Amino acid sequence: MAGRDREWDAQMTPEDAQMQAIPARILIVDDTPENLTVLTRVLRDRGYGVVTALSGKRALQVALREPPDLLLLDVRMPEMDGYEVCRRFKAEPGLAAIPIIFISAAIDADVKVRAFTSGGVDFISKPFEPEEVLARVQTHLAVHALERQLEQRLVERTEQLVASERRYRSLVETLRDDYFFYSRDSDGRIVYVSQSITAVLGYSPEEFAAHYSEYLTPNPVNEAALECVARSCRGERQPPYLMEFRHRDGSLHCLEMSTCPVFDAEGGVVVVDGIGHDITQRTVAENALRRTNRALKTLTNCNCILVHATDEGQLLAEMCRVIVEIGGYRLALISMVDPPRGKLRPVAQLAKGQEGNRSTAVPWEDGDLDREPLAAVVRTGTLRVVQDTATDPDFAPWRDRAAALGYASVLVLPLASGNRVFGVLSIHSAEPHAFDEEEVRLLAELGEDLGYGLSALRTRADHERALQRLEASMEATVQAIAGTVEMRDPYTAGHQQRVAQLARAIARELGMPEAEIHSLYLASIVHDLGKIHIPAEILSKPGRLSPIEYELIKTHATAGFDLLKAVDFPWPIAQIVSQHHERLDGSGYPHGLAGDEILPHARIMAVADVVEAMASHRPYRPALGIATALAEIEQNQGRLYDPAAVAACLRLFRNRGFVFH
Repeated sequence: MAGRDREWDAQMTPEDAQMQAIPARILIVDDTPENLTVLTRVLRDRGYGVVTALSGKRALQVALREPPDLLLLDVRMPEMDGYEVCRRFKAEPGLAAIPIIFISAAIDADVKVRAFTSGGVDFISKPFEPEEVLARVQTHLAVHALERQLEQRLVERTEQLVASERRYRSLVETLRDDYFFYSRDSDGRIVYVSQSITAVLGYSPEEFAAHYSEYLTPNPVNEAALECVARSCRGERQPPYLMEFRHRDGSLHCLEMSTCPVFDAEGGVVVVDGIGHDITQRTVAENALRRTNRALKTLTNCNCILVHATDEGQLLAEMCRVIVEIGGYRLALISMVDPPRGKLRPVAQLAKGQEGNRSTAVPWEDGDLDREPLAAVVRTGTLRVVQDTATDPDFAPWRDRAAALGYASVLVLPLASGNRVFGVLSIHSAEPHAFDEEEVRLLAELGEDLGYGLSALRTRADHERALQRLEASMEATVQAIAGTVEMRDPYTAGHQQRVAQLARAIARELGMPEAEIHSLYLASIVHDLGKIHIPAEILSKPGRLSPIEYELIKTHATAGFDLLKAVDFPWPIAQIVSQHHERLDGSGYPHGLAGDEILPHARIMAVADVVEAMASHRPYRPALGIATALAEIEQNQGRLYDPAAVAACLRLFRNRGFVFH
């Protein structure tokens, strides 16, 4: 296998090597070169750098030398299967964070569960659609890049806060302009203020001492601060507390206050000394960081939901839940454009405190498209921010409604596909001026991702419906072909259908995956298609066939293969049909295959074919009955017929009450 890897790598062109140098580098692991060729072409055509490996061992060597951005991994490979490869990647510190997408023709639940539990982030079934592969690769690369970006931003923000704290301490030690000193008497009146109050709030010491209560803004923070002042004046020591003042220029400033009561000899409070420190810049920075972090957390969690979404209604409900419960916003509302009615129709919403019933009243009157604040968003495809619902003149019609629902600012994001806006996402906050520039940018990215995700989900649903129609058409065609064969051989009418019934029942008894059972059923329906080349008088001959006639009959397996091999079935239908008369000991026809050379589907069909043929009437003999047929396969199990298939068939008739319909 290592030799095959070297041979594959040697085929790389200089252009291939150059493509691998681009940032998005994908490692494909599959022991089938044809699969590597197809996937490589699909991904390189989209501009990705691609590296390939034909074994798990080789993949680990390549990744340790130069870690890829994403891994496409086959499940079933010799020496080391995909699950083990995934586990080994996750055990390597330098490779553990790489997203791994499994690609496999096995689609039963157990395979998918093992794929995800071993560390995979997604699963693509073979045969795959190139657009599906590209969409999932793009999504997981974006999520992976976002996670790395988030980690980097958190590091940068932490470093910024540490640097800010250092600057703060340096200012305290050297510059005193952001500090002021004051004293209160036991009744709480300010009796002294240092000159530095002018640098902090713009007022003279005399102005501040006489009118400081007028400069306090009415809010819960100041209510709690005044309680601390009262307790300090009673001689109780208080931890530092916050107060919010309006500066002479009208701006709001947050001050950290520390107080220390001074007592007389009898223990009475003489004066309360205090220090005020303007921490407005630090508070603004902390609030900005908090908002950015909540927006990043919201964006990351919503994108994870987008990656795994399969149902539009559930996706929209989950997006609202994340925005409210994880992001901490007051209200999330998603509305879709309803062009015939000229309105926006709410499709998902959630308000904080109403998580249990998952519903709330719609904040927009009728969702009219000709009214603000949604109208401009739908018409222009650009976001809209209402920073204060109480003062924004365009928001006047909904001002009372906003107050009743408990929000004071709104961000409205367009949901678009290309240049067409098909909906809006409204995010509401209980605080005015809640959305700063960075938070708006991140949430705008969320709106873009949701719009893209909804478009992709709808496109995928259309593709799935088209595929279902195609499969139904294919099955109808197979049934029509089978009917044509039986019209030429009326004595065996229904034979193929009955063989298909029994083969399907045996396969289910053996626990085969449903997709494999379906492929066996389709192959059984047309397993005698090759008889269309046999003269009708031979097929319906009542007497014993001559050796030449029998040899002609035996050609029907090969003829069936020739007729079906050009049809692009997703399963080896032609091979199954070709092998249904092969026997375990090599005595069958047309190729004398033996043992595991015969497909499992063909071994099951052989048992079903013999039982149905012996139990039914033929032109050259009467029906021999089920008992005789079961005795035949039981006597020759392990020599002519697959033992597991025989045992399952016997259980069906003797224990499960199986009968032909």
